[in-house]
Amino acid sequence: MKNLTYDEISDINNLIIPAKASCSNADPQMAGSSYSEYVSEAIQEYKKPFCSFDDQLQLLVDRGLEVDDRDFALSCLRHVNYYHLEAYWYSYYKSEKKEHEFEAGTNFSDIWRHYSFDRELRFLFFRAIEKIELSFRTQCAYVLSQRYYSDGKYTIGFDALLDSSSEIARGRKTLNDKIEQELLQSNEDFYRSFKSKYGQVMPPPWILVEMLSLGLLSKCYARTNDVCFRREISRTYDLQPDVLSNWIYQVVLVRNICAHHGRLWNRVIPTTIKHPLSRVDHRSPDFYRLSEENDGKYNGKRLYNTILIIDDMISFIVPENRWRYMAKDLILKYCIDVQRMGFPPDWQERALWLEVN
Repeated sequence: MKNLTYDEISDINNLIIPAKASCSNADPQMAGSSYSEYVSEAIQEYKKPFCSFDDQLQLLVDRGLEVDDRDFALSCLRHVNYYHLEAYWYSYYKSEKKEHEFEAGTNFSDIWRHYSFDRELRFLFFRAIEKIELSFRTQCAYVLSQRYYSDGKYTIGFDALLDSSSEIARGRKTLNDKIEQELLQSNEDFYRSFKSKYGQVMPPPWILVEMLSLGLLSKCYARTNDVCFRREISRTYDLQPDVLSNWIYQVVLVRNICAHHGRLWNRVIPTTIKHPLSRVDHRSPDFYRLSEENDGKYNGKRLYNTILIIDDMISFIVPENRWRYMAKDLILKYCIDVQRMGFPPDWQERALWLEVN
């Protein structure tokens, strides 16, 4: 199976489900029927009733969850939505998950331990991602200003600088359109002050990069026609331009999960991380590549390799940082099964982690 390209990942929401069933092992009664007919037959009426907090807890107990401290569990349910917590107890269900029965011995304290670990993990990621994001924005502003901005004007139009051919071919908004849209929607005081003084002109790069979302800025970097522009920025992190594009996109995905309080610790990140070419003065990340016979839950697209790229980038920004040390301390504090995060079984014996005492 081929790896998805940057464009294909961006277009994932535009996939169209075929109207006809084509699976060879499909239900014979479904063969030739339209997708809409199949869905209408499969959809059930939603009849789940409202449950009070006490009812929610009793439902969990009835499904086999052990609760040592009922008052504590109720307090948790009052402040963390049942459906939000289900992301953490889902992996504790028996193999027939549709029955929603817990494996024997599963305790509410296990669920809360993973939730608490994940919450602290998101905070830890945010601390690093903030530095990476600010550094990347700064590099984009500096190099863009240096190469394409003079005497208050851009020396090249964004349409020429950004490769928007794929968007035009699909009848979608170009990157230039999206930049203008984000500027129009901006309520930043510094931009309103700029417009009131200079009118509706494209703001200089040092203002522009502060107004674009990290996702859009990463796309602009990836689609820039000027290879020298991309290379000059990627050198800051001792990476090749395509590798930096890949890593920043990975950072964007994780940042969005953290920003929306999503489950992070054993999440599958749906991109394949690119490896940098050989380095002279800096060690390349020791990415973990899983063989096909590995259990699916120890997936190479889980969080371990993302931890490595964040640690690698942050080491260029803050060389004496302790982020990796804090990550290890957090894992050991909560006694987490790190293989479910994609960690290799021998992770503590690998050079990167042997340095962490």
